[in-house]
Amino acid sequence: MSDTLSISHANHIGLGHAEVGSEARFRVMAEMVAGTAWAAATGAVALDLDDGRAFLREMTGNITELGFSNIPDGATQSASWVVALRIDSTGGYSFASTETLTWVDGMTWGDLDLAADAINLITFWRVGTETFAALSWNGSVRLDPYNVCFLDNATVVILTGDESIDIPNALKTGDGTVTYEKNGVAATARTSFAAGDGLGVICSGMTSTTSVRVPRFAL
Repeated sequence: MSDTLSISHANHIGLGHAEVGSEARFRVMAEMVAGTAWAAATGAVALDLDDGRAFLREMTGNITELGFSNIPDGATQSASWVVALRIDSTGGYSFASTETLTWVDGMTWGDLDLAADAINLITFWRVGTETFAALSWNGSVRLDPYNVCFLDNATVVILTGDESIDIPNALKTGDGTVTYEKNGVAATARTSFAAGDGLGVICSGMTSTTSVRVPRFAL
């Protein structure tokens, strides 16, 4: 017997022969940004403070140089700005910058987390002729996992948000074979999903209750 269940985010939903539980916690930070979306960043990346004081960049390849322009300069000048650097679902890139900085928290550019889907928040302050920096956050924003319990062979379709789903590290109990799909196409690697995409979780060949716990991270 096989059933199909389609759901969106909910605290707890059960129907027929499949049960799904998930919770999502969201944090929203508003800032005046240079642009309205994550801009791809690779190669030489130049950030112009005349465009804004908050920059959203998604690292899609090696960054060979990160630099700033139009920084207020002089003994009576000061400014602050922030860079949010998100790593795409591939990750593992290299990063370089020759900007002269005084790190106030003991961190350096070498402490950036360049793993897939990690987010780094770096705050900068210009005081007179010196630029200070602090790495406010580095790492992945982990969301509560999707928990699916199969009482019989079934297909569950979960409507996702903007997130990365870590399929290879899903945990399974029971004897069923569990496979995954993105919008009806087989998915086996860590995969990025947009809001409204469908994560298919398919259980087959089971003779006892089978459950999976699927890790996911914010994009």
